[in-house]
Order: sequence, then C-alpha cells, then structure tokens
Amino acid sequence: MIRRFLVAALLSLMAGCGGGSSDNGPTAPTGYTGNTAQAEITPANAKAIAVGAYSGGELATSFGMLKTTNTASAPNQPMLHEVVQTLQDSMASLPPAQKQTAKVASASASVQDTVYGYSGSFSYAFTASDSGAASGTIVYNAYKSDIDSAVVDGTVSFSATYNQSTGAFSRFRMTFTGLTASAVGENVAMSGTVVVSVSGYTSTTTLNMLLTDNIAQRTYGLSNYQMVVTETTNGTSLTLSGTYYDSVNGYVVISTITPITTSYLSYEPDAGVLLCSGSNGTRARITFTGNGNIVEADSGTGFVVVQ
Repeated sequence: MIRRFLVAALLSLMAGCGGGSSDNGPTAPTGYTGNTAQAEITPANAKAIAVGAYSGGELATSFGMLKTTNTASAPNQPMLHEVVQTLQDSMASLPPAQKQTAKVASASASVQDTVYGYSGSFSYAFTASDSGAASGTIVYNAYKSDIDSAVVDGTVSFSATYNQSTGAFSRFRMTFTGLTASAVGENVAMSGTVVVSVSGYTSTTTLNMLLTDNIAQRTYGLSNYQMVVTETTNGTSLTLSGTYYDSVNGYVVISTITPITTSYLSYEPDAGVLLCSGSNGTRARITFTGNGNIVEADSGTGFVVVQ
C-alpha cells in the first residue's frame, strides 16, 4: 500500500452523493445547505478559501493557518487527510484475512476480527468470494491509530476488489453517514463516499463528502475531490483537483499547477502550487516551499500576497 504521506497526501472519491446547485456549476454533495454560488475571491477571503480547499474545510484549525511569508512554519496535517489515511490503513489490515478465503472449499467465506490502535479499536466483518470481490463493514470505537492521529467513531460500509497476486485490495469504495473525528479543539462529522484505487506506487482517491465542523457550526462540501499520490524515492507527489464548497463563500474549482511534494524526512510539503478558481476570473493560490507557504489572491489585476 502507499505509505503514509501525512500533510499533503491521500485520496480521491467518486460518485454517490448528489445535491443541489443554484447555477450551472458542479453539484454539491447531498445535505449541503450552504452557499452554492461560485465564490468571488478577494484578499479578505482568499486565505480561508485556499486553506479550506487544501484541508477539506476550515475544520482543520490545527493546520497551522498557512503563514503568508516563505519563513513560515509548515502546517500540521489536516483533519480530513488524517481520517482518510485512517480509512485507507484500516483496509490495508484486511487482506491477510482475505487471503485465507482462498484456502477454503466454498465459493465465499466470512471473516471478522478486531484491530487495536494506540487507543480504542475497530472491528471488521466481511464476506469474500474466490473471484476477489468482498463487501462488509468496519466499526470504529474511539479508534486512534497513533499518538498524533484523530479519534474516529462510527460505521463504514465497503465493497472491494482483492488482487490475489499482490495480496492487497486494488480498489475499494467506502460509504458512511455520521462518521466523527475529534482532536484537541476539533470535532467533525463526515458523510459521503470514498473510493480508493491503487496501482503500483500510485494511489488515487476521490471524495464526494459533506463535512460539518461541530464546534464552529459550519458545513463544507467536496465534490469529485480527487487526490492522486505517487510514492517517489524521496517522498510523495500529490496532485489535487475537484470542487470545494464553503458554506459562507461558495464554491471554488481546484487545480494543481505544480505537484505538491512531501519529503519522508519532514513529512511536510516542501514544493508545489495549488490554484483555486472563483467567479469573474478571481483566484487564490498557495505556494509550498521548504520554509513555509505563501497565500496569494488575484481579484482580476494580478496576484498579491495576503495577510
């Protein structure tokens, strides 16, 4: 499986959730009740929009708030990225059990077990066929994978394709409602679908998801929000695309100008450029450097650094 890529890595999500939109733009996830118009980006809101688009919402207050000079300290891992990594790592613990099903005489077999984390646990139960198809559930009970990770609670249903030659799931789809994640100062509820496909050293994850910051009482949406992560010799390379919805400002379309790279030495982004496009040609841009990050806004007259 693709190894842990902390701050700048993880997933993609396809499909499943449908919602409404007030214009001819993309479709917001089911349950999203915030602003569905395309955001007009200004120096005043560019930072909130850009950070939210990268982290999956301002729910990731531990993100470090992206300083505006290249001497800034690098951000912590966004909550969304933490949770997606937990889901992916959980699936990675299932293949050894599935391999046992190939040894039974029946066309399918049921497997269940409990995995204990740094604290808490998750239990899984699934049925696998000798053709490589599997489906089941994972139930998280105050599960914390390591000392720095978020605490996850809730139930996830999944379907998956098992690659017997590699001994791992090559593709899986996870659906959940009311999955919660919490950390110091953060409490987030998530509903939606995550689809992960793994090929060699590349992991593609697509998200259609509704996120609710239970502390700030704000909602965010991700529509065809895709992260493609490739493991390299020195670290990982990320490209991010899709649509991000902010309940107050509206939506922006995300694109990657230069892949975001993360070193195995620091597990923090050290290069790359992410662009958020709003209405009337307005834009916000994040540039990652080895010393920090720069956020800029373009209201139609060119990019300026925002504070």
